[in-house]
Amino acid sequence: MPPRRWRKKYPFLYTRRARIFRKIFTYFTTYLILVPLLLWVFLASQSNPFPEQLYEAQRVLIVLAHRSDATLFFSPTILRVTSRPEQDKLTRLLVLSKDDHHGQVDVDNTDFFEACDILGIAERHCNVRDLPGHVDDADVVWSRGRIEATVKSYVMKWAVDAIITFDDGGVTGHENHVSVSDAIVNYISHTESAPPVYTLTTVNVLRKYSLLADLPLTTLTHALRRLFFSPGAEYTASDTSVLSVNSMSMWRQSVSALEQRENLETWTRYLYALLGRYMWINDLKLVVPGSAKRGQ
Repeated sequence: MPPRRWRKKYPFLYTRRARIFRKIFTYFTTYLILVPLLLWVFLASQSNPFPEQLYEAQRVLIVLAHRSDATLFFSPTILRVTSRPEQDKLTRLLVLSKDDHHGQVDVDNTDFFEACDILGIAERHCNVRDLPGHVDDADVVWSRGRIEATVKSYVMKWAVDAIITFDDGGVTGHENHVSVSDAIVNYISHTESAPPVYTLTTVNVLRKYSLLADLPLTTLTHALRRLFFSPGAEYTASDTSVLSVNSMSMWRQSVSALEQRENLETWTRYLYALLGRYMWINDLKLVVPGSAKRGQ
């Protein structure tokens, strides 16, 4: 209890409304600031967030729709993958469009290669394809058959043993992203020899720009998935989910890679770098072929 003289001197601090406000403030600071910060410190310090089959994968292929996807959405995962011992030389990045969102094909990959280098992927392992009809348009559905054939050829060419890509929400609902996801899911659903596929979880807009405040919910979902999801005989429960969290130094690397995007306004870039959940957190789900949604 506060001293009586305080209650007399500052009566407005001890009204019913003030008590309710203090409770709300306490809950806010605890659950939206303190708990996320403590979780972030713990999770960001983990040297190996991957299940065994992904950690030991010798040739990981990350399949994206556009060059900017690597820095906007996948940097926590890419930095963790490339930080594995001797794995930076074996991580590949496949981008399925050269379109620059203005209806023009941008043949200059300099900025993209610089971003790849910052994220730990050598230029020779970053492949940008210019597939017919692959314009950067949120409402355009790409040819799933063409994507599937392209991905399959690179899986065979590079002897890929794990794939990372979008889930069926495409992070932003962008039809180009969804097309990539559907094509890859269809590929592994019809190919027994296909490598395991992990997809980046799509969240709603509020969570997408919540900085670290989304970390408690993401961590809980990740834990429940690993405890209760049955992936079948081929995989263990621990294989089903991946949670990658950027440390402060890794976040600075991600921001540095994002800065290579000259077509993004400076204030937009830094606002997204600070508030964007995908600059701090990536959670991936294993796609089990038997229960996967097949592309049309």
